Amino acid sequence: MAVISGDTPSKDSWYIDCATASHICGDRQKFVRYKQYAKREAREIRDFAGRVAGKAIGYGDVRLRLRLPGGHRNEVIVRNFLHVDGAHNSLSQSRLMDQGLWTVPVNGYGIKKYDKSPAEDSARGRGSFVGIAHQIGGLFQLDVKVAGNRYRARE
Repeated sequence: MAVISGDTPSKDSWYIDCATASHICGDRQKFVRYKQYAKREAREIRDFAGRVAGKAIGYGDVRLRLRLPGGHRNEVIVRNFLHVDGAHNSLSQSRLMDQGLWTVPVNGYGIKKYDKSPAEDSARGRGSFVGIAHQIGGLFQLDVKVAGNRYRARE
């Protein structure tokens, strides 16, 4: 994940990451379903240079409650997150696309995510609006109200 400005990404925020093939969560408390790897099963996570960037110690599903324009919310369960203790929370752009989510760039501020199911917007070839990610310091940060089992409000 690259940061263009000097801003430091928050460990509690959620980012869409184009540079990873796995969804990653750094906080065990955010999982709604979880299975810990046996010590011998822990998976090494490598960066582009092939260096070990961390170890996945478990995996599972995470609930995200996304804020939408107009005060609406959308709750989604994202499956198959790797738990890398202390890592930043990121969703793999390629895995989201594999699961049928479209990304639509919005000039000047970020991206919108759509599913591929038929909806009111079907005349334009998109499905239902799922969520939005604002561009902050070169990253796409999801607009999350609460996440996982700890229902913390984001102001």
